[in-house]
Amino acid sequence: MERKLDDVKNKSEKRAKDSQEAEQCKNDLVVYLAHDIKTALTSIIGYLSLLDDAMDMPVEQKEKYRKITLDKSYRLEQLINEFFETTRFNLQSIILDKDIIHLNYMLMQLADEFYPLLLSRGKNPL
Repeated sequence: MERKLDDVKNKSEKRAKDSQEAEQCKNDLVVYLAHDIKTALTSIIGYLSLLDDAMDMPVEQKEKYRKITLDKSYRLEQLINEFFETTRFNLQSIILDKDIIHLNYMLMQLADEFYPLLLSRGKNPL
């Protein structure tokens, strides 16, 4: 009986240790993602500031900076998606409260968010 209790105790301690290690790995991943997100955002701000400050910049250089900024923006979007995927696993144990939403406000917000994207692609959002 004593041996069985020791086995149960050892298994319980191993599970707790494994759980703690998994939590630490997740926390490390979140920290790394947050750092990469900040780095990408800083780069975007830097290039946009260069474009904003240098009015006499050659067109070729402006185009190069614009492309770099767009690429960095896509990378930032990818990192944010990874961040949400990582944090989503933590939310699986959260109980959600259902509530009534006002769909018209949500759709207006979506339209506002997509407006610049549509304009940049030559589409008429209205």
